[in-house]
Amino acid sequence: MKKPDQGQTWALIGYSALSAIMVIVSLFVFNGIVFLLDVAVYALAVLLILALKMDLISVKFGVFSIPHFLLPCVLWYNAEMYYVVRSRLVIYTGIIASLTILIFFVTRFWKEVRISRGLITLVIFGMMFLTATSSITLANALFDTSQKVVHSCRITDMDFMWGDKASVTIESFYGDERKFDLMLDESYARDLSVGDTIDVTVGNGFLGLDFFTVN
Repeated sequence: MKKPDQGQTWALIGYSALSAIMVIVSLFVFNGIVFLLDVAVYALAVLLILALKMDLISVKFGVFSIPHFLLPCVLWYNAEMYYVVRSRLVIYTGIIASLTILIFFVTRFWKEVRISRGLITLVIFGMMFLTATSSITLANALFDTSQKVVHSCRITDMDFMWGDKASVTIESFYGDERKFDLMLDESYARDLSVGDTIDVTVGNGFLGLDFFTVN
């Protein structure tokens, strides 16, 4: 197993520090600029691997460092406030993107993947899926310039789940029979009941994917 040289070590330490900074910033301040910086920092990992010809296994403390893993989780966390109407399209796109990147890594680092096939496959696919789906959702909402429309929608069902979240189903704001499921903070949902109305703001989306947020 090849050990990283001093240059690779310092590059990974610098990258991990940068990832940690972006994780902290993204938890307290999140907007379009912070989102772009998050994606850029995450993409930097791939460039480091390719530019320095790193061995995935020997540098796993850098590639699979905690800040590197937390970054897509933070993106996912921030994306939870935006609901894409055609959510299946986002999920399918995320799966395709994740599989494409995974195939690339397997092809590029076949020897390393054979050594630890299960771990690398699971981690890379999981992180890429979180990054891909969250990035689509966030880019679609954060850079949307369409005229927003506010709709009052009636609550048709509620279910208080384990933890601090509640599952709330609302009627369609399109005037059809479809329903939309929301995840709301339990403290907020406790003041609501079936039959009440909540306001949702609907936008066309930067990527053309209709999305809505709960006011």
